[in-house]
Amino acid sequence: FAYQLLQTIEFTLRQKNCSLSWDSIKRTLTNYTYSTTLIPTCDGKTVHLRKPGEPESVHKLIFENLDIDWRNLPIHKIKI
Repeated sequence: FAYQLLQTIEFTLRQKNCSLSWDSIKRTLTNYTYSTTLIPTCDGKTVHLRKPGEPESVHKLIFENLDIDWRNLPIHKIKI
């Protein structure tokens, strides 16, 4: 399955005349991060809130070429 996913990503990028290789995409996206905020509640539990960071222009380029709307990346909220 991973090989098929890789092929689909590379095919999609080639269709949009984007010449980035998988290695360069991987290397570039290692700098893109989510942040976690720990919020204590009145009942003694903690809420873990994970939000995506603001992408740099090179991240936006990759997201746009893969038809990923970076403005709507998921936010995870977990109460522990």
